[in-house]
Amino acid sequence: PSIGASEDYHSSLAATQAEEWYAGYAHEVMAARTADATREAHLALCEIHRDRAAELGAYAEEDGAEVVARQAVYALPAGSLAEDAVGALPTRLSQSLLVDHLALVGAAPFERRPLPIAAALAEAERLGAVLEDLPPLPSLTAEDPPAGR
Repeated sequence: PSIGASEDYHSSLAATQAEEWYAGYAHEVMAARTADATREAHLALCEIHRDRAAELGAYAEEDGAEVVARQAVYALPAGSLAEDAVGALPTRLSQSLLVDHLALVGAAPFERRPLPIAAALAEAERLGAVLEDLPPLPSLTAEDPPAGR
């Protein structure tokens, strides 16, 4: 691959790893704030995100890219555990992960695409359950034809 393609892949891979680690941490925090089935759901998502981050890290190591390390703590939105900020967090996480994984699909070599494709589909499914409308991604929005055609 060209230097530009390689750089796109490596930067997308690093951004997606970081977002997956953050999502795992955020779901762990949300699990600590809830109980019963909701807690278990957040813990399951925490594990999913951490597993994805670790797998992406293995890809990065094999491909000579940056391996993003898991941090002990991450900043939460609005710097607090306010109910409204934490309540919107799962949707914001899924939206961000969807965009990151789709960018990675476009930049990754073919053999590295199955994980981000599956992750993007899983995040889209989560978003479909909580949003009334899923607008197209900006890069996929049909543009009007040029004037005079």
